[in-house]
Amino acid sequence: MIAKKLIFIVFIMILISCNRKKEIELIHHFPGQSWNRFDKINLSFQVEDIKPSYDIFLKINHTDKYPYKNLRFNLIIYMPSGEERIVEYDFDMRKEDGGFSSAVINDHLEVIFPLRSELRFMKTGICRFEFEDLIPRLEIPGIIKMSVILKKNR
Repeated sequence: MIAKKLIFIVFIMILISCNRKKEIELIHHFPGQSWNRFDKINLSFQVEDIKPSYDIFLKINHTDKYPYKNLRFNLIIYMPSGEERIVEYDFDMRKEDGGFSSAVINDHLEVIFPLRSELRFMKTGICRFEFEDLIPRLEIPGIIKMSVILKKNR
């Protein structure tokens, strides 16, 4: 009887630990597959677990109509503690031969860039990511969606 209870408890613990999200994806779809220069993109999530650190990635899904060599933007991370972290990024979207550095996924292209590694949260609460386009054109055509991926480290 005790052995059955012990096996049941171990089974429940395994089930609970496997069910914890190790990856969070926040998604923004661009209307008309275009990012307007003055539209800031805001993505947020609820920080519930402050024990692990997080690796953060940016995933861009785009078409072959993306016209530029790079993607430039400011990222402001508004931490639950009230702290703000601001970084300017300039990622290469194309290789030296002019072709895209993206992988072909179904009917579009996809590229993933690292944003931060080992980010730690000091408090639970809302964390917000704000992206500001820095390419000096009114519209950036060819962008389907942008995703922030957070991976928990244990």
